[in-house]
Amino acid sequence: MKTEKRRQNRKFLLVIAMLLLLAGCQEGGLSPENQVGGAGEIKTGEIKTGEIKTGESKTGVIKSEEPNPITARVMPRDTKPKEFDVTKAKEIYLAGGCFWGMEEYFARIPGVLDVESGYANGFTEDPSYQEVCTGMTGFAETIHLWYDPEEIHLRTLLRQYFKIIDPTLVDRQGNDVGNQYRTGIYYADKEDLDTIQVIYDEVQANYELPIATELLPILGFYKAEEYHQDYLQKNPTGYCHIHFTSLADLEEEEARAREEEKTAAKE
Repeated sequence: MKTEKRRQNRKFLLVIAMLLLLAGCQEGGLSPENQVGGAGEIKTGEIKTGEIKTGESKTGVIKSEEPNPITARVMPRDTKPKEFDVTKAKEIYLAGGCFWGMEEYFARIPGVLDVESGYANGFTEDPSYQEVCTGMTGFAETIHLWYDPEEIHLRTLLRQYFKIIDPTLVDRQGNDVGNQYRTGIYYADKEDLDTIQVIYDEVQANYELPIATELLPILGFYKAEEYHQDYLQKNPTGYCHIHFTSLADLEEEEARAREEEKTAAKE
């Protein structure tokens, strides 16, 4: 008798629970559209695959409706050579480890007219990539950069440069080790030296020991083999030790550089 009574009680409770469940669904309280899950859950039907909605970043950073293409790991761009007047343009040579990422980074900066990968400041003639990789040529993987000084300031370019390298490392950047991966700023115009020195000293002030980045005139440069040019455009999943997120700072850094230029002109 007791066993039969317990069974009847369980059936009664089950019926009550089902009625409550049905009532909740009809009011929308338990429907998939109205359920609020724990951290990381997405409401059904709200976000399509790959989309990020404003204000819904897990890191707390507000994302824009459209991703910023300039900072993306892979960003297709026009790699056709641009025509420009070299008499109005300026040039600088920058070594920052593997030149694949360096070229791609600076090619995305508005005001940069041309970037090519090559080998700088060695002591042999017309070295091949294989020869440079031996570490016996003295050359550093370097990018040769032409830019419009009316559109982008040298200070901005150099500050961006120091954001993507570690100036304390000797003959190394990222996973690459060897004297061909040293860092260096090589100038073609001696008049640029004062500007370069300002940024160099600014960076040095952050370290107790002298930074390892070379500051020298360009003594020789050879363009690298064609397969190295625009490498990450040809090989989007290729190796790259550089992060592109600091490109988001460009507008702020350029405004800062122009203001500094005005202040210096008044002194």
